[in-house]
Amino acid sequence: FSDNVDEYCEDGFSCKETDSGFVTSYDGEDAVAQVGDFRYQTLAQAIGAVPADGTQTTITILRDFTMTEEDLVTVSDGQNIVLDLNGKKITVDSTDTLRPIINYGTLTITGEGTIDTSRGSSYGTVGNYGTLIIENGTFLGNYTQNGTLIRTYAGSTTTINGGYYNGSPGAVASEGTCTIYGGTFTSDCCSSCDNQSWAYTVRNLGGNMVIYDADVTGTQGALSTSDGYLEVHGGTFKTRHCPNNENHGTTSFYALYVAGEDGQTSCTVYGGTFETYYRTTVLVGNSNDGGIQEKATLVVMGGSFSSQNEAVDVISVDSDTATTPSATVYGGTFDRQVSK
Repeated sequence: FSDNVDEYCEDGFSCKETDSGFVTSYDGEDAVAQVGDFRYQTLAQAIGAVPADGTQTTITILRDFTMTEEDLVTVSDGQNIVLDLNGKKITVDSTDTLRPIINYGTLTITGEGTIDTSRGSSYGTVGNYGTLIIENGTFLGNYTQNGTLIRTYAGSTTTINGGYYNGSPGAVASEGTCTIYGGTFTSDCCSSCDNQSWAYTVRNLGGNMVIYDADVTGTQGALSTSDGYLEVHGGTFKTRHCPNNENHGTTSFYALYVAGEDGQTSCTVYGGTFETYYRTTVLVGNSNDGGIQEKATLVVMGGSFSSQNEAVDVISVDSDTATTPSATVYGGTFDRQVSK
């Protein structure tokens, strides 16, 4: 407003002067978010108050609250938001499958809070089309939704520095540029428990993914690339017996899966620990259900590879794949002889 309209504000609201004019602020104790000196009843209102000129603006969450399908938010192109969860919990109880936060601008998530979509219909927590930086936090999903907590799309840039992610059933799936420096990523999904909702915990779907450190655990599988380039410098990647049914041990798959299901893919491993419960530690190619079976290439420069099942190879190349895959080993440690 160009003038102070405080006398016209409803109870619980006030009008304050800023450099760009007068702005209304919600003063009630049930405000959920704050931008500077201004408080808002919803996260959407707070995001709407952020300029689209690239100015970095912090939104601080003030209390635990629940979002429904009417509260889903979008960070627009040009907005640069630091979302400080401030130790609080956002619970998403939405009948909409859309993720509660969609980003087209620049979004940084910090503040060691929680975004929980485990009880609603959302496919996950954040969808990224722009630039996303996650410093920390807890991200929880609904295992029945066949989705992914952090889903990034072509042309996007994602940096994950830490946090805890318990799948939806997937934890991270990326088509853009994704760099992971740390974090704990877990998925307890199993195709024998639910053949309509399962996933590898962390997936490269066509972009460029580089992992420097991560703790990744899955039942169906830990880490995969089906298109594009994957590079691993360190971390722990493990599969385990299905924690939900003692009879589902055989649906514990690979610590690393490299197969051109969606396009040509390659993976270079410089370090990290890879361990499986039942099957081969690394599978390259897939002639069984490997999508379009494009070229898949694995290069191992280092790392540690093992399986709890003594009857399997640690690295297997499926030579029956339509476009013959390959694996080349220059270094690393293995708990058994690597087959040629």
